[in-house]
Amino acid sequence: MKTLKLIIIITLLSTTSFGQDFDNLMTKKQVDCSDISYNSGLYFIEYVQENKLDSAKYLLEYWEAKCGMREPIYRAKILLALKQNEFNDSLFSDGSLNYIYNYQNRMDMIKYANYYSYDNYKPYYGFIPPGQEFDTFTQDLAKTLMGKYNPESIEYLITEFYGVNSDTILSKIQTKDYGQS
Repeated sequence: MKTLKLIIIITLLSTTSFGQDFDNLMTKKQVDCSDISYNSGLYFIEYVQENKLDSAKYLLEYWEAKCGMREPIYRAKILLALKQNEFNDSLFSDGSLNYIYNYQNRMDMIKYANYYSYDNYKPYYGFIPPGQEFDTFTQDLAKTLMGKYNPESIEYLITEFYGVNSDTILSKIQTKDYGQS
């Protein structure tokens, strides 16, 4: 009889514990690109400020692997390459023009304070809220990097685009100064 009571008690306790595990599984928050992008953006800032550029590079690879290539990742890769003096044409891809337009749209959103559209188009904006820490940091980084490059170089044009003037890159690329770069 003791054995039967013990088996019943163990069965009841194990059934209750399985139910709790199932509840935990059903309510456990899944990590998504919003979380990954927000945290990756903050860690990117920290790593670059602390001059941990290899860590920043690995972070960008992780971020891209989890969320796909997005404009903020592309921007960070370009600026990191410029900071490390490793910029080359291989960083430009078929999607580069899309990222340029995307960044211009982001800057327009900030300029005209149209933040409400971010909630409807989070994937388009790379899950990074416009006008916050990541945007401010990359603009400041680009402004700092401008001084390293000749004003007639493509590197300067890119830092100018990301730092101070996102409106003129397409017209400047078509001029003879940059058209041959």
